[in-house]
Amino acid sequence: MNITWTSRQGQSRRANSDAVAIGYKGQYLVAVVVDAAEKQTKSRLIVGTNEKGQRLAQYWADSCLCELISTSAYLDEANLVSFLHEKQKHLRVHYLHDIAAYGVLVLDTNTTKFDWWFSGDCRLGLKFDKGETEGKGEDNCQVDWLSTPHRLENSPLFNTQDKTPAKAEEYQQIAKHTLSQSLNARRFMRPEKISSQLLAKQSIVIATDGYWCEHLAQGVAIDSLEDDASLLTIRTGKRQLSLTTDTSNLLVMYR
Repeated sequence: MNITWTSRQGQSRRANSDAVAIGYKGQYLVAVVVDAAEKQTKSRLIVGTNEKGQRLAQYWADSCLCELISTSAYLDEANLVSFLHEKQKHLRVHYLHDIAAYGVLVLDTNTTKFDWWFSGDCRLGLKFDKGETEGKGEDNCQVDWLSTPHRLENSPLFNTQDKTPAKAEEYQQIAKHTLSQSLNARRFMRPEKISSQLLAKQSIVIATDGYWCEHLAQGVAIDSLEDDASLLTIRTGKRQLSLTTDTSNLLVMYR
């Protein structure tokens, strides 16, 4: 597969807290994408690190991938969910106060069918490659998003009908930045699953919210983003990897 990873630190972040780990095993490609939040109290950053100095995003992406392709747990949904549940319990040691959005992609490179399990607002979509969509020109970057972010604003329980207009706007803004499902040490939340197939001349794109929300949806220039922004692009073709990143947040494995 032809893979591209682009990642950059947001202007309001102290470090780039996005990470990805990609692995090949037989005909399968497995990718784990993570977007960890930054918490501050009285201007002090609250963040966990393990004995290797890894923050949550890098730890979760790297360790999940290594263990998944070693055990082949990704081949069965029940085994994959059980694996994630068991692994989440270990977050209490080093990452008690951390929170993240993440997703696990399992792609059969022979059939190009794939499954995407996710918690939070890392988002997966499909787009046609440049030059393959007649009449669209430079608008080829338009993505058909397949997953709906786990944000409070998308929860069926969220409404602002009983609020004054000012309060409704305030609640709406809070809801846009509040995850209704996430990776955290306190409670395991079963990831949502979607399945689809990569068609000819299409690409899979997986984006953290700094990219799909702030950059694409809100139209903020890539050099002016407040949040970390990362984009993983996967297309059929000769095995190749290109990356543009400002930190060491990508792991690749072959088995």
